Formats: sequence, structure tokens, C-alpha cells
Amino acid sequence: MSVPIQDFHKIMEAPALKIFAVLVDLYGRETADKVAKEVVKPGVGPKVDWPKW
Repeated sequence: MSVPIQDFHKIMEAPALKIFAVLVDLYGRETADKVAKEVVKPGVGPKVDWPKW
């Protein structure tokens, strides 16, 4: 991940609306809609291998 360790908490604490706004701006509404469909599904969600410092 290209974010320095001292800024990682900013990602983890970011409001969902800000994250979706960035997705729409960078990748388009279609990608943001796909993400939203996955987010509303029941269950924990995908397992992510977060970076380790």
C-alpha cells in the first residue's frame, strides 16, 4: 500500500461517503455501484490481507 503507516488510520476511519465519492471520481459510478452491491450483502465481507509494517 502506498500510504505511509502514520496515515493508515485515516483510511480506516474515513467516512463511507468520502470513500464512495473517491470511487466515483476515480473509477466511475459503475464501479461504485458494484462496490455498493457487495457492501449491502449480508455477512462479514471479503477477507483482506492488509499491509503489515
